[in-house]
Amino acid sequence: MNERRADASPLPIEHLQRPASERDIRELAALLIDAVDSNAAVTFLAPLPPAQAEDWWRRLLQDASPRAIFLVARDAEGIVATVQLHPPAAVNQQHRAEIAKLLV
Repeated sequence: MNERRADASPLPIEHLQRPASERDIRELAALLIDAVDSNAAVTFLAPLPPAQAEDWWRRLLQDASPRAIFLVARDAEGIVATVQLHPPAAVNQQHRAEIAKLLV
């Protein structure tokens, strides 16, 4: 489990720009692997190879709706949390979003 955050000070949350940098992909993959290794129910089973986690993030970011929002929190070492907001398909629900893959 990732233990690098010793203090509880708030971190800025930012919108992840697409296409994501290779550094961001690696950091997102590391966060996903940490979640899987900690037994989080996030679709994958341990051990999750880094290349598979990186490929998953690349495909997700590429295939997601242009209206999807990916948020990340960073500390001095990189991405420590992420969440996704996906727009609904129904035209009468444009004020909503589905929250997916909250990882910390």
